[in-house]
Amino acid sequence: MRHSLFPRFSVFASVLLLTALGCQAAAPLRIGLLDPLGERSGLGGSAAAIRNLLRHSNGSELRIISHDIAGLRQAVADRTVDFVITNSGQYITLEHEFGISRIATLAAPRGTPDRAIGSAVLVRASRQDLQALSDLPGHSLMAVSPDAFGGWQTAWRELHALGISPDDLSALRFAGFPLQGIVDAVRRGDIDAGVVQTCLLEDLIAAGRVPAGELRVLSPHHGDGMSCRHSTRLYPDWPVAALRSTPPETARRLAIQLLSTPTTVDGYGWSIATDYGPVSALMQELEIGPYLYLRETSPRGLALRYWPVLLGLALLLLLWGLHSLRVERQVQRRTAELRQAIVEREQAEQDAQAQREQLQHAARLSALGEMSTTLVHELAQPLAAIRNYAHGLLRRLDRTPLDPAALAEAGHGVVEQVERTEAIIDRVRHLARKRPTDRERRQAGPLLAGAVELFRCVQPSAAAALQLDIDADAASRMLNVDPLQIEQVMLNLLQNAVEATRRSAEPAIRIHVRAEADWLSIAVRDNGPGASEATLTRLFEPFYTTREQGLGLGLSICHSIIERHGGRVQAQLAANGPGLIITFTLPCTPDPA
Repeated sequence: MRHSLFPRFSVFASVLLLTALGCQAAAPLRIGLLDPLGERSGLGGSAAAIRNLLRHSNGSELRIISHDIAGLRQAVADRTVDFVITNSGQYITLEHEFGISRIATLAAPRGTPDRAIGSAVLVRASRQDLQALSDLPGHSLMAVSPDAFGGWQTAWRELHALGISPDDLSALRFAGFPLQGIVDAVRRGDIDAGVVQTCLLEDLIAAGRVPAGELRVLSPHHGDGMSCRHSTRLYPDWPVAALRSTPPETARRLAIQLLSTPTTVDGYGWSIATDYGPVSALMQELEIGPYLYLRETSPRGLALRYWPVLLGLALLLLLWGLHSLRVERQVQRRTAELRQAIVEREQAEQDAQAQREQLQHAARLSALGEMSTTLVHELAQPLAAIRNYAHGLLRRLDRTPLDPAALAEAGHGVVEQVERTEAIIDRVRHLARKRPTDRERRQAGPLLAGAVELFRCVQPSAAAALQLDIDADAASRMLNVDPLQIEQVMLNLLQNAVEATRRSAEPAIRIHVRAEADWLSIAVRDNGPGASEATLTRLFEPFYTTREQGLGLGLSICHSIIERHGGRVQAQLAANGPGLIITFTLPCTPDPA
């Protein structure tokens, strides 16, 4: 029969290890065992049983060294043991501190290897005021020790989850070993409740040391595979762990022998090492063991807790300071460079604008030069009419009596022809004048019709070939444009179309104007010979021309004017018949509200 948890683990762990390693003739393996009572522990003379097992299992190969918690930690630190067998809580602490690694887990007859260790919080059955763990505030509690995993820490986690602090208890005492002392204190009424490892109460009742029904367990758990009553979650059983200094081959050999050891008649054996993450989570939640630093709030504690972060922040601040100094100097230098670049850019833009205006002026003069012969012919007609009207007046003045109606008719004819001449000269002078860009809000219909009419005036021979096709919607659209520049674009495109159709039997030039959403599309089509693919790709390049007398500026300037107005211009061959189509678009301006 079992009387306490530590003796239980001491005896059975030793039996299993001795059985597993009894057939080897290697050097003795030093195994540190968490057994605070040493040779005084055991069930029915456990010390004698251990010595007997050593004799029957070739004890020269295995040396069991009993320690309390502090002594076992020191043995690991001094490397005076090769393996350790300890509770789950101390294993996590040693794993974090010394890097020990588990190779097997104890398999007890109750529970499973990963769900075997927990606490039972005992009270006298007659205490009606204590029915659950939540009733403990204001009452006294006794446990094994602050470092006892199943004898305190697992119960502490449940209290913590309920929002109960040890300070909420009227008293918290630690009795140490043996665990029978905690049970007796509860029975005598010296303490209100006691924390012991799972299954201790059942073992004491089976041994006849505690009457059945005298004690009960607070907040008993059910349905988790454990037959013993317990008040807490269950955690992995005791592990066997190898030190970092233990040769891997030795650890592997021991693990194989442990796992191949038959289960004892009492139901104990070994299983593969299980996951101890739940134990680590408990310690992190309670801020104990390797997570003790989490509860320190002093400057020193915070520094120890967050030193990597603080060091990183210090380095970042240093780098940030150096970077800021470097950036400041670069900003000053770049600012000076940027100011200089802005001045140079503004000057370049002014020079470019002046050059563009010069080119546009040159293009207008070139267009006027190309149309000069026709212009002279056009002006000759009203001048000849004026001369005829003047001669007629002179002849009528020689007659008597004078006919007032005839004189008035001749005078009106002279005035009409003079006004016609002035209009032609004014339009040409306006076109030739060099001036800055000036945008205005204009209606599309009158603007484009005026440009076509001007071209008819200066090119009367082509008047019959021109046809303007514009619907009411397109004609009513408003444009924010420089009227003279748009007129220049139209004159250039119409002049090119006239040149292209000079050899056509029946010249035809069509201007199609359509409104498409917020855009106005103007297409000028001729029925000339068209252009090659190579010419189409270079048609808008400056100084590129297919005419012997051309400067190659007209279409290039048209392209730049349209783009500055936010539009696009393109050239393509007519799909249904001969000729070339040049289309440009202009954004429409919404009517003011």
